[in-house]
Amino acid sequence: MTLTPFKDGRVAISSEGFAREEEYPIERLPFTKPFGIFWAAVAYFGLHGLKVHIRSDSPVRSALGGSSTALVALLKALSKLALDQNERTLSRPDILYLGYHLEDGVSGGHCGIQDQAAAVYGGVNQWTWCYGDRRKPFRRESLLDCLTQVEKHGWGYGLIATRSLLALAADTEEDALNHLRYALEWAQSQGHIRTIIETGDELIPLLEELARKGFNPGYLGQLLAVIKGQKVSITVSRHTLIEPLSDRELEVLRLVAAGLSNREIAAKLILSLGTVKSHVHNIYGKLGVRNRTEAVTRAQEYQLL
Repeated sequence: MTLTPFKDGRVAISSEGFAREEEYPIERLPFTKPFGIFWAAVAYFGLHGLKVHIRSDSPVRSALGGSSTALVALLKALSKLALDQNERTLSRPDILYLGYHLEDGVSGGHCGIQDQAAAVYGGVNQWTWCYGDRRKPFRRESLLDCLTQVEKHGWGYGLIATRSLLALAADTEEDALNHLRYALEWAQSQGHIRTIIETGDELIPLLEELARKGFNPGYLGQLLAVIKGQKVSITVSRHTLIEPLSDRELEVLRLVAAGLSNREIAAKLILSLGTVKSHVHNIYGKLGVRNRTEAVTRAQEYQLL
């Protein structure tokens, strides 16, 4: 993001994602144009006589997160200019709150918070708006903290998914490969495939790099084949799961179908409540469902009950 002097009373915006520069007088900034969120930011501060250049190849409204990141950068820059004019500079929560509402207003109420929050705070976090709470309008939950929890409770799918996401967000290739290697070791030991492949095509370069380094080439080849849509030795039909349930998971599933609660299942199988929850969590992941009702229905489709 670059700000340079321009004609008094006017503002210009250009981006590497667009061929044409736009220029308007400060009193007639068009919030409905492609640069709408950036005009809104300029209007909020009331600054003029400047030219904004966005150094990004991602056009606004591309759903790539580039516009939200550029908006945050512009708000930070404009906040510094306002400070030079004896205005109060914006804090990070201020920038996040303002950026979200500007983009939400311009887009007609279809804006999330994740992209703006990631640009403001960095790191690997999950963000949630706390509607109605003026003292704390949003909540940040570190995925690293999530990792601690899933490792503590032995939630296999959560551990694999979190490690996979951390691999994609890592600052260095070495860190990325370490996270992914851990996820793959756990996934293979538990017979999990779906959680890895659902992370998406972005994992392909890292998987291929691990394969080049000689890490478990057979398993990696299987994963890459599934992700790339090739035929593999694992077939998926109405009655075949990509990841078969273990004997214990089948036992838990039958009790779930019988209507027993997690606590009742734990007592019947002489297991801890946490272990039962882990089994149920894994069953949901392998069946690709979100709750007990869906699990029973899917299990019947696969003739597991």
